[in-house]
Amino acid sequence: MARDHDDVSVGYIDVDADGVVDLDSLMSRLSDDTAIVSVMAANNETGVRQPLDGVSALSKSIIPGGVITHTDAIAAASWVNLATVTATTDMISICAHKIGGPVNSGALVLRGDVTLEAVIPGGGQERGRAAAPLTWPRPWGWPPLCASR
Repeated sequence: MARDHDDVSVGYIDVDADGVVDLDSLMSRLSDDTAIVSVMAANNETGVRQPLDGVSALSKSIIPGGVITHTDAIAAASWVNLATVTATTDMISICAHKIGGPVNSGALVLRGDVTLEAVIPGGGQERGRAAAPLTWPRPWGWPPLCASR
């Protein structure tokens, strides 16, 4: 986890009584050192949806050059239009089994201009981000799921 590294600081944002991100709290935590802002699209226990457009707009307006925004959209994927909800988000985490696909198959969807370094270098899979081939049946479950959303 990021907080386990000496050169990384993890900050937490306040939420209101319903569990919605407090944008004033977010604004007070943003600084030139902020690399990424990550917010769940929807809480898997309460169903509360977060103001992702506001989070992205604020994050990109406060930091010179912008900041990468990420959302964990796993709980939201089955009941919201992800294209609309995450239109302003740079990175989106989703999981196939939450939308009727194969278990243990997840995806990190990146906006076209977002680049990441490989965690384990050495392979050419997934645009140079993966050092090993995928288990072939799992990716085959994604296209029909995505087409139906």
